[in-house]
Amino acid sequence: MRAGSLSQVLGAVLDRVVHPDARRDRRVAEAHLRFIAARLLFVCLACALLPIILLVSGGLPVVSLVLVGSIALLLVPALYVARTGRLDHGHDVSSCLLSGSIVALAVQSGGLQSPFVTLFAVVLLDTALSGKRRALTGALVACLCGLVAIAALPSSGESTGLVVPIVAATLVTYTLAIAWIFVERGERQATSQMRSRARATAALDNVSDVVLWREAGGEISFANAAAHAQLGLDRRAFNETMLFERVNVGDRPAYLKAIADARHGDGHGHAVIRLAVDAEAARQGRDVRVFEMSARRVGQGVSEEAIVIGLRDVTERHAADAVREVARQEAERIATSKSQFLATMSHELRTPLNAIIGFSELLVQPGMVPPDDPRRDEYARIINGSGQHLLEVVNAILDMSKIESGMMTVEQERVEVGQVIRSSRELLAVRAADKAVALTESLAPDLPDLIADRRALKQVLLNLMSNAVKFTPHGGDVTVTAVRDRDHVEIVVADNGCGIAEADLTQLGAPFFQARQSYDRQHEGTGLGLSVVRGLLGLMGGSMMIESAPGVGTRVAIRMPIGGKGADRSSEPVSILTRISARRPALDGLASGQQAITPLRRSA
Repeated sequence: MRAGSLSQVLGAVLDRVVHPDARRDRRVAEAHLRFIAARLLFVCLACALLPIILLVSGGLPVVSLVLVGSIALLLVPALYVARTGRLDHGHDVSSCLLSGSIVALAVQSGGLQSPFVTLFAVVLLDTALSGKRRALTGALVACLCGLVAIAALPSSGESTGLVVPIVAATLVTYTLAIAWIFVERGERQATSQMRSRARATAALDNVSDVVLWREAGGEISFANAAAHAQLGLDRRAFNETMLFERVNVGDRPAYLKAIADARHGDGHGHAVIRLAVDAEAARQGRDVRVFEMSARRVGQGVSEEAIVIGLRDVTERHAADAVREVARQEAERIATSKSQFLATMSHELRTPLNAIIGFSELLVQPGMVPPDDPRRDEYARIINGSGQHLLEVVNAILDMSKIESGMMTVEQERVEVGQVIRSSRELLAVRAADKAVALTESLAPDLPDLIADRRALKQVLLNLMSNAVKFTPHGGDVTVTAVRDRDHVEIVVADNGCGIAEADLTQLGAPFFQARQSYDRQHEGTGLGLSVVRGLLGLMGGSMMIESAPGVGTRVAIRMPIGGKGADRSSEPVSILTRISARRPALDGLASGQQAITPLRRSA
């Protein structure tokens, strides 16, 4: 029979002698098995040594008889534990029997001078292996009582030459057994720890999140497979510096704070950080992914505390949240635009419609206004003006709708800028004269023709000049200048009117927005003028800048490319660059750029 089969058979036999109650727990069963097996081993050893003792001594001396008998008595606690399952009582019984046997051997071989007194160490070591404080205390009491008994009882003999080898052999055998048990236990614990670590590593490697073990000194001693898969880090040569270098510079304070909260705070730290997939990407600021960081303190002592760091890739979720936030803001903008549209249209449509309906009723009712009454001409002019205003409102709404829907198109044709400026000024001359506003123009002699849409450019200039006249007080000035600037033509509309507040500058160009708007505003309008201008300039490849301040006036500059819009230019409405003009009584010198201004701001 092979050694493996023999050990299996022996193990099966020993398993059968363990009490059923002890078999429920593997550790308890192993403790019972060690106790019973050790005593059976000593009984077998005594039976094997008995013929040798008889042969050497020529008989059975009293000491040898007591020694063999005491070893045979070890069957009693072994059988007791096997039948009852009470290991604690079995240790007490074993300690008492062994101590009594040592007392009998010592009394027969010289009392306290007997070598058998050293066997009390066997009693203490045997119970120490159990790991039970109660069993060790009982063994210590039994040994002390045995020593007292040896000292009190008279000794009836002296040690023989055979006693010393027997005692020495017993101690050496028991010492070897203890060493074997400790080595086996250590190997079993090491194997168990290796298996536990392998299971833990395998479990963490199957986790999709990055898991790092950071020691108290700051070094990272473990990184799971996700650290390599998601961050491209070598788990065998991984340190915190490699991780920290990949954290976005702006997120590094949050990363350090999460570590500090886990180490010195309540044991938990959280942060949302951006990590680059490799060190080169981190330096260039590309290939950045967003991670939720969770840091948790583990360990008992402050000097031994480690931190477990978990990193969950939430890039897609973060992007989806950003998209949802943009959609939410857009929905709010649309809702606000709708409210502004309704509020503005209720004023801009009701007022001229009421005038048209009211004065037309006066004209159609007999006897209200005689045919030769001069008021008929006045009422007709009011009706015509109100109709023209309604037409302007409707046209502005239709143009804005076409621009936003992408249905507005422009033609590329040669346009004489001076002629467009002059015709626009002539159309607004009557309105300016009614307010005694001086509407003048100043054109550079070398002004070239543009490749642009004539109708769109004229609509842009009419909107800008109309706004300037509208917001310039009685007796004010509005100046239109045009100069060449390299491959662009710059057209400036400047006034010394009421100006625009700083808080309103960033909102210029938003649909239906009017500075200092209210239901009782002094100036009529839909708030779509600059929105239409932005859209048309975007279609023609132009740009726009506004300088203004309350009580100073406003300067609007548009730049148009001489060669027309390129094929690679966007057709989106242009952004408006805004500046706050220096507080001066007028805008003299705006065209020459001699005015102190603050840095540019970008509005809608």
